[in-house]
Amino acid sequence: MTSINLTRDAWLKPLRSFQLSRRLVLKLIACAPVLASGAAHAASVSNPDIERLTRLVDVIVPKDETPSASELNVHTYLVTLGDQIDNYALLLREGSAWLEASSQKKFNKAFVTTTASEADQVLRLAMRYPELHLPRVFAARMVQDVLKIYYAIPATWPSLGFDGPIQPAGFSDFESRP
Repeated sequence: MTSINLTRDAWLKPLRSFQLSRRLVLKLIACAPVLASGAAHAASVSNPDIERLTRLVDVIVPKDETPSASELNVHTYLVTLGDQIDNYALLLREGSAWLEASSQKKFNKAFVTTTASEADQVLRLAMRYPELHLPRVFAARMVQDVLKIYYAIPATWPSLGFDGPIQPAGFSDFESRP
């Protein structure tokens, strides 16, 4: 039977032979942007995910007298947030995968091909999960972010009876200087 030497010296011996030269450090520094860009690319959202997000934003804000959320490219704003906020792209990918799996399980079809009623049922199902579970976190965050982005776009303001900020045109009811 062979015994394993777990003493401190046994663990440190390989590290003592490792020498970090100035040249190696410079090579690692030079490679850092390449490694970082590869990690950022790997964290981006895929086309199927974007298609599901497009469907989801239209479930949250469908077309009526105002444009739908996808017509105002709200889904692209979400993808941009994925590039700017830590773990947001991961939330989009995992949530999108959950939408697809739930749609397949409940309706035996892809989420992007569901009717408005079916897609709404999938979203409502996500909101019924316990508070800190992925489907609920994803659905709640998407509803919140989609509504914030949608109503920040000036094309939606007339439906709210809001003509826009008064400052660029000044105070319209002010006729003379104080």
